[in-house]
Amino acid sequence: MATILIVDDCPDQLRLASHLFRAQTEHVCICTTSVSGALERLRETSVDLVLTDLQLGDRSGLDLIDEMKSSYPGVPVIVMTASGSEEVAVEALQRGAASYLPKRQLKPWLLSEVAGALDRSRSAKALGSLVRTRTACTEQFSLTNDRSVLPALIQKLLADISDFDLCSEHRRMRVGVALEEALLNAIVHGNLEVASDLRGIDDEAYERTIRERARQSPYQNRRVRVTVALDTNRAAIVIRDEGRGFDVTKLPDPTTPENMERAHGRGLLLIRNFFDEVTHNERGNEIRLVLRRDRVQAAVNPPKFQTLSCAMA
Repeated sequence: MATILIVDDCPDQLRLASHLFRAQTEHVCICTTSVSGALERLRETSVDLVLTDLQLGDRSGLDLIDEMKSSYPGVPVIVMTASGSEEVAVEALQRGAASYLPKRQLKPWLLSEVAGALDRSRSAKALGSLVRTRTACTEQFSLTNDRSVLPALIQKLLADISDFDLCSEHRRMRVGVALEEALLNAIVHGNLEVASDLRGIDDEAYERTIRERARQSPYQNRRVRVTVALDTNRAAIVIRDEGRGFDVTKLPDPTTPENMERAHGRGLLLIRNFFDEVTHNERGNEIRLVLRRDRVQAAVNPPKFQTLSCAMA
């Protein structure tokens, strides 16, 4: 059970979001209509996650993100976007929001998005206490198309990033979001060749197609190869599927309004905002993600003196 703070100056939206939680989870919901009210609740109560609108009466939701980044860095923020606020949503991600949800997709996406954010938050807090000893590490993973293994892999990668002090706990949570999107893309859209068009429209058909493809040839024999190279300056993660690939020159612009509310455009937007460098190979079946060391982390933590190399399959 978690405590969720919902911030929206529209009473109908507050009722909708809180009803979704109370009807299907045991989470405790606290509602407020303003940034000042949200900050007051944060001072008074231990909050696990904040769900906020961007357009608020007294101040912008961006102001709340800025305040929380300095005072409550371990609390993830998910922003709710209305049609026409796409540019502000991009800015919210750049300022520190963990994710965003189009209001039109609130009902099908809200609970799963919040559950994922809470899991990543708990993992990030636990990883903060790990002893950091390595200065370089190379790892390789060969994954089947079983999506249930992804949380464990993401937690492992975030643990490595934590060991190397590459970024803050706040940024690690955001990296976890992007890794999940990239790995799901490799399995679902790469290996299984399931288009994202059904997602958010007919989720039952979307999931059914994924399950069917996972048992059919040639899809079931395909693997996702993940190569991770870390040192004290950066993490480079390469995710390669065995699907047919796609024309990378035709990648959609994820910041346009029509793409921000599509599952595919949303995933690409999160990946590009949460990593410093994102590139695809020519065939379109490989993505390379680079996370560079935060300047603050580099100043605070001196280099270590142990090098390890390992491979996993």
